[in-house]
Amino acid sequence: MSHFPWNDEYAVGHPEIDAQHRQIFSLANELHESLTLKMPDEVLADLLLDLLQVTRNHLIFEEGILEKANYPDLAIHRAIHAALQQQLEVYENRYFSGEKQIVMEILPFVVGEWLLGHISEVDRAYIPWLPKIDSQQD
Repeated sequence: MSHFPWNDEYAVGHPEIDAQHRQIFSLANELHESLTLKMPDEVLADLLLDLLQVTRNHLIFEEGILEKANYPDLAIHRAIHAALQQQLEVYENRYFSGEKQIVMEILPFVVGEWLLGHISEVDRAYIPWLPKIDSQQD
C-alpha cells in the first residue's frame, strides 16, 4: 500500500507532466518503504538521488511546457521552482554530509509541501493554458 497515494484529482491534464508527478509520488513511496524496512544507506542514497534528479528534470520540463504555452505567470512559477530547487539542494547537502535522518524531513517536504501543495495551488493555475500547447508544437 502506498504511503503517498496518487489521486487523479492531482492531474493537471498534460500527459507527460502528470506522468512525471506520478513518478515522483512513486519514488517517494519507494523511499518511504525503504526507510520502513531499514534498508542499507546505499539503497536510501540511490533512491534519494533518483527522487531529487527526477524532481529537477520535472521542473525544467514543466517550465519548458509553460514557456511554449506563453504562460503569463511563468516568471512567478520559475521563482517558486527556484525556491524548491534551493531547498532540495540544502536537503541533499545535509544528507550527504552525514545527516541521514534528514530523509524524514525530505519526504514530507517533497510530497506534502511541494507535490500536494504545489500541484493543488500553483500548477492548477496553468491548466487553462495547456490546450494552447498543442496548437504551438512544431
